[in-house]
Amino acid sequence: MLRRDMELGQALTNMAWMLIPAVIYALVMRFRRHLGFAEITERLGLRLGPARWYAIASGVAIPTAVLSIAMSSLTSRFEGSMLTPYLDVPVSPGLVAMAFNYGFIATGLPEELLFRGLIGGALFRRTSFRRANTIQALIFMAPHLLLLLVAPTLWPFATFGIFGLGLVLGWLRERSGSIGPPALVHAAGNVAGALAVMKWS
Repeated sequence: MLRRDMELGQALTNMAWMLIPAVIYALVMRFRRHLGFAEITERLGLRLGPARWYAIASGVAIPTAVLSIAMSSLTSRFEGSMLTPYLDVPVSPGLVAMAFNYGFIATGLPEELLFRGLIGGALFRRTSFRRANTIQALIFMAPHLLLLLVAPTLWPFATFGIFGLGLVLGWLRERSGSIGPPALVHAAGNVAGALAVMKWS
């Protein structure tokens, strides 16, 4: 129980750090630009969006989860991996709950708010879709390149894989007008990776 509480606390801490840029943006837009709450949340993609985009995102989540499962056995064994807490630990309801906390609260939702909501949203409003989507995907890829410091052999995943995922997530964000569908795909991949490295027998 203590471990699950610690993991939830870490997930909430990660989420809080990722939310800071969006909160600053919202405050600046409200008090300097005098934008209303509805416009600020729309710019950040903080709306539900059409249901059909969640259906499309569910279809995209399947190959994303499969790719994440394939990569999880490689990335989980490196020191500092986000998957290390799940590696070879016997499956339990608490551990599965921790995986969902990791996938949705610590990574999926806050990273989508930052990369697709704040950064992507600003780019999509200012330039062409192709250029904006490429730039936001490159920005999304940049911190993932740190993986190469501990696992240089993972360069195809840390470059082409993450960049390609960023393009798909950006497309979902721009077409749906919401960070919900890309967050669903992002979280599904991360949860699948955590579940894959658990001890199932």
